[in-house]
Amino acid sequence: MDFLTLTAGNYIFYIGLLVASCVALAVYKDWVIITPALVFQYFVVAVVANDQNGTAQRVMLGSIPLAVFLKTMSGVIAALIIFLTGYAIIIERRRLKQQEAEEDAAGTGGLRRFFRRQQKEQLSRFRYIDYMLPIGTSIIAAVATYAFATLLPFSGNFLGDFAFYWTFSIGVTIMVVGSDILKLGIGLLTALNGADLLYSLLRSGDNPLVLGFSAAITILLALLISYLAILFYNKLKTLNLSDAFTAGRKAVK
Repeated sequence: MDFLTLTAGNYIFYIGLLVASCVALAVYKDWVIITPALVFQYFVVAVVANDQNGTAQRVMLGSIPLAVFLKTMSGVIAALIIFLTGYAIIIERRRLKQQEAEEDAAGTGGLRRFFRRQQKEQLSRFRYIDYMLPIGTSIIAAVATYAFATLLPFSGNFLGDFAFYWTFSIGVTIMVVGSDILKLGIGLLTALNGADLLYSLLRSGDNPLVLGFSAAITILLALLISYLAILFYNKLKTLNLSDAFTAGRKAVK
């Protein structure tokens, strides 16, 4: 398929889609934006890895390269797992808020719960710093990506080097500045996607077992992130790491 082959006509499109999807993952917290961005990132990385690898031993699934199909589908499944996890936690959070509202209306809520709810509302308010920090680190990652792709090339083409350094650095950035456990999982998936791109650019051919193993690792990792997030929320009633550490210190005292 011509669309899955990089040409002068779609080169800028794929670069722009990769950059935009990674920035969306780093900056935004809305799952409606994050999960499609993760899918787009996996799709672009799959196309770049398939096109920039010069092997002639290409395994096809009809007219679609098997490597592109498996990588994209693993990204779709991982994004769906993350989305359903976030949605389930949102539903549970709404149920708890409704329960607390009913207890407050009945006069059984207590002052401690009232002050705790006020503190959560203050933390959940829109703050520019919550977006300025990810934007600033994304700019630093972009500068570092261009520098490394220029000074330390490894695959023989700028696009492959740029895609690897950019995806990996954004994944590390998300893990550094991420405030909740699901966002850390998104960063880990992104960084490992970059590492898998590096292997894809250097491999000598398409091995269905290796491609399937890579896709399975992505899906299993998404399931592990989902399990840990649900366990974390059920234990502490929050996904925010700073809130969890604060609650832990208070519990110790």
